[in-house]
Amino acid sequence: MKKVSLLGFTLLTLHVFSQSNYLDEYRTWSIGGGIGHTYMLGDLKSFQQGRDQYTRSNARGGFTAAGYGHITKFINPFFGIQAALTAGRITGTPGSQSGNVPGLHFIGSVIIPEINASINFVNAFRMGEVRPTRHAFIGSVGYGFTIYDFDVFKNNQPFKYTSGFNWRQAVAVPVGFIYKYKLSNTWDFDAGVKGFFFNSDLIDGTVYGSTNDQVIFTSVGATYNFGTKAGKKESVVYRSAMSDIYDFAASVRRDMDKITKDDDGDGVPNMFDKEPNTAKGAVVDGAGRALDIDGDGIPDHLDEDPFTPKGAKVDSRGRELDSDGDGVPDSRDLEPNTPKGSLVDVRGRAISVGIGGSISNAFIPQIYFATNSAVVTSANADRMAVIARLLNANPNMKLTVVGHTDKTGGEEYNRRLGQRRAEAAIEYLVKNFGIDRSRLSAESAGKSQPLSPRLLNINRRVEFIIQ
Repeated sequence: MKKVSLLGFTLLTLHVFSQSNYLDEYRTWSIGGGIGHTYMLGDLKSFQQGRDQYTRSNARGGFTAAGYGHITKFINPFFGIQAALTAGRITGTPGSQSGNVPGLHFIGSVIIPEINASINFVNAFRMGEVRPTRHAFIGSVGYGFTIYDFDVFKNNQPFKYTSGFNWRQAVAVPVGFIYKYKLSNTWDFDAGVKGFFFNSDLIDGTVYGSTNDQVIFTSVGATYNFGTKAGKKESVVYRSAMSDIYDFAASVRRDMDKITKDDDGDGVPNMFDKEPNTAKGAVVDGAGRALDIDGDGIPDHLDEDPFTPKGAKVDSRGRELDSDGDGVPDSRDLEPNTPKGSLVDVRGRAISVGIGGSISNAFIPQIYFATNSAVVTSANADRMAVIARLLNANPNMKLTVVGHTDKTGGEEYNRRLGQRRAEAAIEYLVKNFGIDRSRLSAESAGKSQPLSPRLLNINRRVEFIIQ
């Protein structure tokens, strides 16, 4: 268990330090703009109540058109830097109690380039929230350099008037709030309000009292979100930082589960198992893939003949094909079309049997057994069918059935095991193919005649010898 824990800690550490900045997965840049209205708050005000008779009929107060544009970079889900430009017209008139000269109104223009720090209030209060959202509420404060112009009229006649533009400068402190709604991963709808606080009382062309002028700007607009590594994900302003932490913790937990769990029970953890659903009891390699020793495409646990020659064609159970059914696989059969029941040599060539003729080169298939077993398995069915056809085609032929074992165990045990195997083969032929028992005799060679000193499964066999 300590080894597993150490391995898990190592993989977790590598996982943490191999992660790129999570912001690379989100859109952190945006560019946008919109239109709106200005509202003047100075000595002369928009929508001033109680205007006198000289300005009532031709009042210049009220909302006037303005527009803005911006480019924004969010450093993280909470904080961003914005460069913006706001420009528009401003107007205003005095009130009856303003203390100004009655009958005044003004028309002006402002152009305000600004730098702002932006705070995402929604994410600031979503520390425990992991659900996705389509809403953001951004607050901003910054510094602006104002260029402004004004023309003042008294009783609808020029009072402080210059033809064309006569630009002046002032400092502005912009403070704003904007609501954002995600239309898609790329586009947002924006609705906002911003106040500009000037260090001058002359923005409206009128100086009265000690209060500097202000302008309120309300707007609607759109934002395009982008980023060089944005992929298909949304703007970072809609992503709670905690959700990434939770996602990361969940991914670590999944990785740890893969390290410690082995769903198919093959001894290879899920993380490294390339075949996570191998059958129970299947022998696998270090990657969890079922072994296929003979390379015939049939895993060993499904292969009824796991030692077919390399490149040999096999059926769905891993048995080498024998087209003519003579017991010699096609890969070694020099006469692949011998008649059924023909006696053949080890290369599949037909042998003619005459009176007194020798048939010492005749080939009869052997059958094979599992360790300590005397059960004729289905893997031997085709071989037993060949032997039955041979006996049926040669009614006078008799066979000696010899059982063999591998070298495991004592002499007497293996002699008895070999005898049981020979008798099981005879019983199989009698029961399944109707062969006369009198044509078959059982003997045991025990472990005295191995075919291979290393391949024990080859030695666990029964041979059929023509009498």
